[in-house]
Amino acid sequence: MAMNEKYQPDLTASPVMYCRRCRIPMEAGETYFEYLDHGFHTKLLRCPKCGEVYIPEELANGKMAEVEQNLEDK
Repeated sequence: MAMNEKYQPDLTASPVMYCRRCRIPMEAGETYFEYLDHGFHTKLLRCPKCGEVYIPEELANGKMAEVEQNLEDK
């Protein structure tokens, strides 16, 4: 995935995820990430009450790690 491509997980295929704080189901919602003055928006599961975000492993170890490395190399 190129750095300028938007990550879009398949949120319909995921099992129901619950917020660990509020114990209520998380819902898909737009989330903003920023690192070293660069940011991107993506739709992820988040708690409708407290806003906690669930970051899938493939995003954390894939796209986010790639973007961090590219920004740090500049």
